[in-house]
Amino acid sequence: MKARGWAWLLVGAAAVWSCGFDASLRRYLQGSFWAPFPWLVTYAAPERAGPAAAGPGYAGMKDGVSSTPMDELRAAYRTVSDGGPAGEAYKPAQLEGAIERARARPPASLDEREEIDLIDAKIDMRGGENGVPELRLRAKSKLEAFLKTARTPAWRSEARGWLGHIYYQLGDQTSAGKIYLDELERVDSTLAREKLLLSLRQTYRADNVDKLLRNLEAYFDTPSHAAFAIKVVSSYPMAGSAQARIAKLLEQHRGLFATPEGAGMVAELGMMAALRSGDPRRAVTLGMQVPRSAPVRRKPEFLWLLGSAQFLTRDYAAAEAPLLALYRSPRSTSGQRDAAASALCGVYAKTGNYVEQIRMMLATRGMPEPHDLPLYWAYISFDLGLLLDIEAPVEALRVFLENYPRAAGAEAARYALAVRATRQGEFEEAAALFDSLQAKGRAARTRRLADLHRDGSAEGRYRLAEYLAANSTRLFFNDRLWHMMQRYAMVAGQDERLTLQERQRLMAAERELLDSQEEYWQAYQILEQVRATAEDPELRSKAARLAIRCLRRINSERFGREGEIASADIRLSGWLKAQRQ
Repeated sequence: MKARGWAWLLVGAAAVWSCGFDASLRRYLQGSFWAPFPWLVTYAAPERAGPAAAGPGYAGMKDGVSSTPMDELRAAYRTVSDGGPAGEAYKPAQLEGAIERARARPPASLDEREEIDLIDAKIDMRGGENGVPELRLRAKSKLEAFLKTARTPAWRSEARGWLGHIYYQLGDQTSAGKIYLDELERVDSTLAREKLLLSLRQTYRADNVDKLLRNLEAYFDTPSHAAFAIKVVSSYPMAGSAQARIAKLLEQHRGLFATPEGAGMVAELGMMAALRSGDPRRAVTLGMQVPRSAPVRRKPEFLWLLGSAQFLTRDYAAAEAPLLALYRSPRSTSGQRDAAASALCGVYAKTGNYVEQIRMMLATRGMPEPHDLPLYWAYISFDLGLLLDIEAPVEALRVFLENYPRAAGAEAARYALAVRATRQGEFEEAAALFDSLQAKGRAARTRRLADLHRDGSAEGRYRLAEYLAANSTRLFFNDRLWHMMQRYAMVAGQDERLTLQERQRLMAAERELLDSQEEYWQAYQILEQVRATAEDPELRSKAARLAIRCLRRINSERFGREGEIASADIRLSGWLKAQRQ
């Protein structure tokens, strides 16, 4: 086997062994798949109204080119910044003296005077981080006083960031979170967006959600604070009491959401809470109350919530519209678009629209794993293989290729149609499709198969079976879909998420696929006919011997029919023995 083949095998095996089957196939049947988008993804979607303001850098970090008191103070601060000396060295005489000398000399500008004050607070903050707690509290007071008077945008932005950092260290999650949220929305902020989002992640870890829930009412001072808090809480399964509390707070602070945008926000937050508490019908009710012209209806988060709720209430046809809008929206992230495509696969599976299901499944094929949604390439490969090789009727493949000849992944559908046409005896169509895909070897074998099928004599049937036995997995098996991992996808009988009707239909389809793609099994059935009907005794014996070899080459663990194969082996072996006697 080539190195690339081994690599595919190892990657696929790792994906299977690391993930349970219940989570790997038919994602739309997983309740967790329909959960609201992760809170940080939802929050991070809006961009600032303008670019971040350019500033002079962090206070005290500018290298001096002279020996002015200001340059000396900056140099002194750098000695106690990240990686500086221990706490007791944070307020030695030289630092106190550096601050006094910088203040004694008339500052060159307002920026420079404010930088001195900010450096003074930061030195205390560094001391507080290195074993002197009272210095952290003093830094907090200095930063709060600084923000009341400072005018330089860059220093104000930095001061807010450090104040939020101190609040976080002091365990004041609410004050820290509000500072980070406000800073994200400020046009003049000089703080990096990525760092602010990271700070939010650290402040609102999963183990801190209980603290947020206890202080939830404190966030109802601005619409954005309230929306953020509810989205964080709703990112985790919640009890009915938590949902009731959120609903009560939204009602009590209705004036906070008096604008059309605010009304849409209330509906979105209520839908999110309803879904997290297991009440999709309430989520549908809230979503349908939002006017069609409301701006919130264009938000990816709202579209996902509405489509999810409609799917979970089994209104599959209604779920198509919001999920399609999400898939097509220019505001959707790649992860949100991929989730919409996967969700639409579920909608079309439930409604029997195989053509559109093929299109959406192929749209997700080959996409990298998004960091904000739990999807993996192995899931897509398994689901795609099941759809193209089992679930979708052959005619649906033909219609798909006619309607979407240039769709993403159309070659996979064309190859699947060629393989399935071969199984059904449509050899001319299959060979032409293989030729169009430059699968010349496959096309040649298909034409040879067609030639052998034309000879209906006993000798001709024997030659056909002999050809099948000599070309295991090279005629009826779809080698481009499965990468030697098919057995792990054939689990319809174990999937309790399916309805009884769906399970029975898919189990029958899996059995049909295993029978129709196994060349040894097909050869055995032909040879059994030859043995039973041929007039030439020698040909009958040859057919029996080859049939036994075919039966013994079948991987019964994967193929099944163990009892039937063993019984046929014993019967044919006994027949041959009787013939010899």
